[in-house]
Amino acid sequence: MTIPSHIFKSYDVRGIYPKDLNEEIVYKIIQGYVKVFTPKRVVVGRDVRESGDSLFKAVASGFTDAGVNVIDIGVVATDEYYFAVGELDCDGGVTISASHNPREWNGLNFCKKGAEPISSESGLFQIRDLISRDDSKIISERKGTIEQKNIRDEFIQKSVSFVDVAKLKPKKIVANGNFGVDVVLLRRAVELFNLPLEIIPLNDKPDGTFPKGPPNPLLPENRKEFLNLVLKEKADLGVSWDADGDRCFFASEKGEFIEGYFITAVLAKEVLKKHPGSKVLIDPRLVWATKEEITNS
Repeated sequence: MTIPSHIFKSYDVRGIYPKDLNEEIVYKIIQGYVKVFTPKRVVVGRDVRESGDSLFKAVASGFTDAGVNVIDIGVVATDEYYFAVGELDCDGGVTISASHNPREWNGLNFCKKGAEPISSESGLFQIRDLISRDDSKIISERKGTIEQKNIRDEFIQKSVSFVDVAKLKPKKIVANGNFGVDVVLLRRAVELFNLPLEIIPLNDKPDGTFPKGPPNPLLPENRKEFLNLVLKEKADLGVSWDADGDRCFFASEKGEFIEGYFITAVLAKEVLKKHPGSKVLIDPRLVWATKEEITNS
């Protein structure tokens, strides 16, 4: 079977299921990951997509057939996945996700020990080239195990640790999950830490069919409902995530969508207050506001 090379991107594997990416292809890619990085224990997560459960079985088989033990963390946000790889005793991991792409897509996102992402320059293309010429399977005499582990509360605890909760003022927040799990996470954070936040949910129930279209908060057609609700509820803030939570955008109390470029400027200013003289990575396509904040900090 020929594996389409175009599904290997700079930072992940991604394609339309099952045309470009299916269980057989995923199994081979996982076996290639094992050949290149020789892990003994890995974390595996997935987003809410319909094909996630079936592809998880292929991922798990690719690992366990090779004698690699799997920590199954279930349906998670991508940030949860990286947290799990960084915190747990493991040698790396993979999450099954196509991020903000439409319903029919899925993909694989790899990292090494310590949650170091694997890109085209650090092993992803090596996996691609290896499996294109080596079709052999790694079948261990001792099959790997699958252990289920819930790391959600630990992840939330770590996230909230960056905030001085005592300084939080009561706020009303419109939270648009775009049918991923992030509103679930936010509600749990409010519950665990008694945060003074009133959550107005939108598209908050995880649903891999994405009934309102691609779960991408940057699309203009996905903004209207979100911004209108901010105005209707007279909210202090709006937050909108993509399906796996690695994209997050904000709206002001006036119902204005704030481009990520300006959020980078705000974050740079706040980080430099705590860590003067630090380096800040920015998008070179849009620089003036961020450079101004950095220079003035």
